[in-house]
Amino acid sequence: TIAQVAKDFGITANYVNVQTLTEEGLNTIHSLTGSGEWKEFASTFKGTPFTLIIKNNKVVGGISGYTETENIVSAFKDAGLKKK
Repeated sequence: TIAQVAKDFGITANYVNVQTLTEEGLNTIHSLTGSGEWKEFASTFKGTPFTLIIKNNKVVGGISGYTETENIVSAFKDAGLKKK
C-alpha cells in the first residue's frame, strides 16, 4: 500500500526487512535526525510496519503500525509531499 501511495506522489519507497537488518543498518536508522515532532521518531523504531518519511536525509514524517491508505496519504501530505 505504501509503495502505491509513494508512486502516486512520485517518490521512492524502500522496503527494509528488519529480521535481516545488520547492526550497522539499525544504527543508521536510529541515527537519523528530524525536525519538530519527528526529531526522535526514528530512534523509537519498534514493530512492523514502521514507516519513516525522509526528505533531505531528515525524518519529516512517519507511521508506526498498520494503517489505511487515506492515513498514509495524509501522512505524506503532512510531511510536505505533493502528489505528482
